[in-house]
Amino acid sequence: MRTFEELIEDAASHEFTGWDFSFIEDRIVREGTPWSYAGRVDELAGRAHSLVDLGTGGGEFLADISPRPPCLVATEGWMPNVPVAAARLRPLGTFVVAYEGPPDNADQTTDTEERLPFQGEVFDVVINRHEA
Repeated sequence: MRTFEELIEDAASHEFTGWDFSFIEDRIVREGTPWSYAGRVDELAGRAHSLVDLGTGGGEFLADISPRPPCLVATEGWMPNVPVAAARLRPLGTFVVAYEGPPDNADQTTDTEERLPFQGEVFDVVINRHEA
């Protein structure tokens, strides 16, 4: 069995783009939920005119939703992921917006609404899998 340090070194040696953790898939342990996040998003997207994905990562999840609303927007606060998401999502007609994300999930000292470049009540559906 490899040590914690060896596992960290192995993970750190891989090129990381987007939100692709496939190289450590055999080490991920997940507990199931009684519902499907992707299924619920698809259900809501099918009835929406506009949808925003906060913290899209590399856009992998958003690229797979079906059906797509006419207005689809993704935000990303980690700058290395912005061009990755744009390359994946712009050909699908999705706008990708870079913004400065909250400094920390637990300690959000500034108002998120001031950082997001959208007016209130613009989107029918807001999805967020892991963004602060």
